[in-house]
Amino acid sequence: MSQITQSQDFNLNLKIFRNILIGFTVSAILSSCGTAGRNAPTIASIEDKELVIENIKVQPIERKSVVAKYKEFLRSVPVEDIYSDAQRRLADLELMSGEDKSVSDDDPMSPAGRQQLRSAIKQYSRYLRTHKNSKENELVLYQLAKAYSLLAEPEKEQSTLNRLKREFPKSKYNDEVNFRIGETYFVLNKYRLAGKAYNNIVINHKKSLFYEKAMYKYGWTLFKRNKYQQALKQFINLLDIKSAQGKLGRVTLSPGISRSEKELLTDTLRVTSLTLSYQQGARSLTRYLKASGKKPYEPLLYRALGKQYQNKDRIIDAADTYMAYVKRAPNDPDAPIFHQDAIAAYKKGGLASLVIKSKAEFIARYNTKSYYWRTQSNEKRNFIKPLLAIHIKDLATHFHASGRKSRKRSDYRHAAKWYGEFITMFPNDKTSADMNFLLAESLHESGQYQKAILEFEKTAYGYAAHKKSAEAAYAAILIYPKLQRLVQKKNKGSKKLVVVWQQKAIASALLFSEKFSQDKRVSSVLAKTSETLYAHKNYQRANQTARLLLAKKSKYSTPRDKRTAWIIIGHSEFALANYTESEKAYKQVLRRTAKNSKLYKPMQTRLAASIYKQGELAKASNNNQQAISHFLRLKKITPNSPLLATAEYDAASLLIKEKKLKHASRILEKFRITYPKKKKLQQGVTEKLAFIYTETKQYTKAAHEIEKLLTTKGSANFKRDMTLQAANLYLKGGNKKNGIRLYKKYIKKYPQPLAEAMEARNTLAEHYKKTRKLKKWGYWLKEIIRADAKGGRQRTDRTKYLAGNATLVLAKPLRTQYNRAKLRIPLKKSLKKKKRLMQKTIKAYQQALNYKIADVSTSATYQIAEIYNNFARALMKSQRPKGLSADEKEQYDILLEEQAFPFEEKAIDIHVANVKNVNTGIYNNWIKKSLRQLSRLQPVRYAKTEKVERYVDAIH
Repeated sequence: MSQITQSQDFNLNLKIFRNILIGFTVSAILSSCGTAGRNAPTIASIEDKELVIENIKVQPIERKSVVAKYKEFLRSVPVEDIYSDAQRRLADLELMSGEDKSVSDDDPMSPAGRQQLRSAIKQYSRYLRTHKNSKENELVLYQLAKAYSLLAEPEKEQSTLNRLKREFPKSKYNDEVNFRIGETYFVLNKYRLAGKAYNNIVINHKKSLFYEKAMYKYGWTLFKRNKYQQALKQFINLLDIKSAQGKLGRVTLSPGISRSEKELLTDTLRVTSLTLSYQQGARSLTRYLKASGKKPYEPLLYRALGKQYQNKDRIIDAADTYMAYVKRAPNDPDAPIFHQDAIAAYKKGGLASLVIKSKAEFIARYNTKSYYWRTQSNEKRNFIKPLLAIHIKDLATHFHASGRKSRKRSDYRHAAKWYGEFITMFPNDKTSADMNFLLAESLHESGQYQKAILEFEKTAYGYAAHKKSAEAAYAAILIYPKLQRLVQKKNKGSKKLVVVWQQKAIASALLFSEKFSQDKRVSSVLAKTSETLYAHKNYQRANQTARLLLAKKSKYSTPRDKRTAWIIIGHSEFALANYTESEKAYKQVLRRTAKNSKLYKPMQTRLAASIYKQGELAKASNNNQQAISHFLRLKKITPNSPLLATAEYDAASLLIKEKKLKHASRILEKFRITYPKKKKLQQGVTEKLAFIYTETKQYTKAAHEIEKLLTTKGSANFKRDMTLQAANLYLKGGNKKNGIRLYKKYIKKYPQPLAEAMEARNTLAEHYKKTRKLKKWGYWLKEIIRADAKGGRQRTDRTKYLAGNATLVLAKPLRTQYNRAKLRIPLKKSLKKKKRLMQKTIKAYQQALNYKIADVSTSATYQIAEIYNNFARALMKSQRPKGLSADEKEQYDILLEEQAFPFEEKAIDIHVANVKNVNTGIYNNWIKKSLRQLSRLQPVRYAKTEKVERYVDAIH
């Protein structure tokens, strides 16, 4: 080709190159704008200066077109310098195209992208071979390394970068070269060499754009080499820098930072957490911070570590991390947030027991009495308050539910504790009343009855009216009996405390009835309270309370409640002796009670008792007529009452007292038939009928009644007396057979005391004397004598008299026999007989003398004197022998007189002795008879007998 032609071609090609260069520059600018922020800084970007293009309207040129033009240019351009520059520019364009392909295509290694990158590498490599000393080789080597990087050929990239570093040791791009070397080594897992490259930047290029990234990657290499402490230091150092730049807050990244900054910080926090997790987690972090000093972003470190653990489902480690910060900075404003994060972690992991424990610790640390609370702002307090409320409620609810399931009192006590905490911390909370109710419930279930009552009553009356007010008040009422039983059991020796709680229970019930008067349970409460008051013998208040129930006329009052009220009224009025009122009340009860009810009969009995008591009061006030009326009306009102028998008996007793014996008799006779099983009263009936019959002179009936008493369980003395009385009445009534039977029974069964038995014997003797049953008469006379002889110290003048008199009576037949004995011829024989009878008779009378009873002794003395007198007369009147002459007869008479005289003298002496008893104060018919006999036997001395008798009578 000619020189001109060559020159023309060169000029033409230069023109083409300028057009390409303009298009390339515009394209590069647009491309740079399109990819800003997506890639790390490059040497090209560092080299380029700000280019401002104003008012230039350039039609966009496709990079593909520019590349084609460059290739066309290279084929035709002969100038070396221009060719080399174009060659390098072409390589840059193809690198950019390949890079775009690798970024935009789904497959970063797509054939089109790889082809363009290979083409760029080829151009760079050719350039380096042909321009070994070019100052542009620094950039070319960098771009070549980049192409290898995009093709994922780290060894070639690394080789290229090392060449760059070797050939340009003082390159202004040395920081990025070291960074790229570190990256390639990192990809090749050559962490020591990578770390060396990164550390070069950290040490020598602190102002480099790659400095922070290098610190980050250097930390990674240490981490990969298990040098966790050193790695941690690098990461913390980086975070210190970012914190100083304001890119880190206390607990979050600062808002408004770039995406790349956010990614770097996020990754740094993540790898820091990972580093710590490979050590001892939160303990390692706390230990490091203690050594290195406090960091403003410490909460962020603990939170990041906690989240790291949570993402790995290491729940306990996560919670421990959050709590580690709480322990490190217990009074930090954000401590509750971390504590709350721990709770949330436990909850997420389903670790219920740890949730409960952590909530309890939360409350202990941040409650309204804690140091933390006192040192915080109102804003922080307002943040904590709802958390405290939630946790306290949760704990209370948890333990309450556990208690209901386990029935363990310890669970209920824990629930009560937390309910109490809530009320203490949040007294004005809208749920405080409900919580107070649950507190009371828990105390009740845990057996703390006294506290439960106080809290139920506080719930009922200590808040503005709420839906649980009445329920709480009623619950307190129900617990009082349990508390009373417990107190009674624990204080057996003292009733004082029991009484105190009884009074409080009553007061609580009455307050409930007053405050919640429309509550449907008021009637039952009043009924129960009146029962309690009555049981405690507070009859006046029991009566008032029961009447209050009736006065309320509540629609909720049940017939049963009303009946209970009337029962208590009846019982109370009865106890207060208001028997008229109690009668009215019991009648009300019976109107409200079915006759087949178990209650009916007892209430009838109570009604009867009220009527009976009215009778008793009338009786006590001597109003017998009214008392009788009450006793007798009992049968009309309560005909089946157990008291009816007693009432009729008492009525009969008062009728007797009022002398209405006939009426009394009718009642008692009917009583005997109606109430045969009333043994005790039947005995009284018998006694009273015996009295009535005796008073009305129905002696046999009276005796018959008395004899019935002998079958009772009375004392021996009673039965003895009644036997004798019945025997007397039988005889008095003309029923001698039964009278004699009872006398004999009496003597046999009750020989003691002697006096009464002797009288009974005497009665029998007299009876048989009158009936002329001489043999039986004689038997009982002998029994009288025998009984007295054995009487010992029980003998009395009366018994002696009866025995002596019996002796006299028994001696009389001997006397009669003696008197009838006549002296006949042969006199000797008849005289002997007479004398024998005389001695026998005298002996009998002498036995009577032994009793030393005046009447008996004087009688016996008289009889003995007359026995002697009789013997003298009998001699004088004896039969004379036949054939006596007158002289013989006279002599015989003188002889008889001589024989009779001593007997007459003896008679006179004995009579005289009898009369001498007058000197001892004794003067009776027997003495009078002796005087008369003496007047006949000694007329000279005792001729004036009548005067003597009158004189003696006058003396006595």
